Amino acid sequence: NLAALYESQGEFAQALPLYQRASEIFKTVLGEQHPDYASSLNNLAALYESQGEFAQALPLYQRASEIFKTVLGEQHPDYASSLNNLAALYESQGEFAQALPLYQRASEIFKTVLGEQHPDYASSLNNLAALYESQGEFAQALPLYQRASEIFKTVLGEQHPDYASSLNNLAALYESQGEFAQALPLFQQASEIFKTVLGEQHPHTQTVLRNYQIAQDELAAQQAKAASVSEITVTYDPRQFANVCDASAAYAQFQAQHGTAAPPAAAPPAPADAPAPPKPASFWQRLWRRRG
Repeated sequence: NLAALYESQGEFAQALPLYQRASEIFKTVLGEQHPDYASSLNNLAALYESQGEFAQALPLYQRASEIFKTVLGEQHPDYASSLNNLAALYESQGEFAQALPLYQRASEIFKTVLGEQHPDYASSLNNLAALYESQGEFAQALPLYQRASEIFKTVLGEQHPDYASSLNNLAALYESQGEFAQALPLFQQASEIFKTVLGEQHPHTQTVLRNYQIAQDELAAQQAKAASVSEITVTYDPRQFANVCDASAAYAQFQAQHGTAAPPAAAPPAPADAPAPPKPASFWQRLWRRRG
């Protein structure tokens, strides 16, 4: 518990020896086939992962998962959580093919054991949706995000941070497909919940407020572009010059008829090395099921 406190404050150097010592004690006193020892490995792995030390984390997650499977069985929530955590590690390294079946299996176990109205099942749907989204499979991700959000709303209530996170993630998916009008009210609702529950200066609140601003800017740019195209289409109808092959003649004819300049040329494409516009950030609900 002291190690977890240090970790939550970002004091990883303080947390590491405590997690290591706890794991050694569990191993010595309870043996290598005890759930508490497996949980201590999970917690140590999570600390390594949070510092980007994936090579250190992987064998610990794998060993913890093996112990849970052997001792608790394949239909236990702790085994499902260990699969989820292992999947998250693979995903963070871009190994999506490794992560997908683990997320799917974890979700199936939570559904079977805990039921379809449990927060852990909702979190597993969220994580699976995020994986699909990261691969551009938006049609697969959307119903999972929607279902996760419905469960959080029903079980935890409309003023819970997990429900707010689910709204943010759903909004980010809509934004990534250019559906800004769908995204904006969800970002706004999520920011209001975070502001009420966590405060205006909390990182989650600030993240969603930034996401809302990004979506607003993108919607404004989309509307301006649409208005510009519409104006050009009305002012300069190319059908008027269907029989004019010479571009300069078309330009002169347009001026003679309308007394105005022809539409401006399209803006040159952005340089290849131009930075991409910022994208809204999603929240990942991982299941770190700490024991004891």
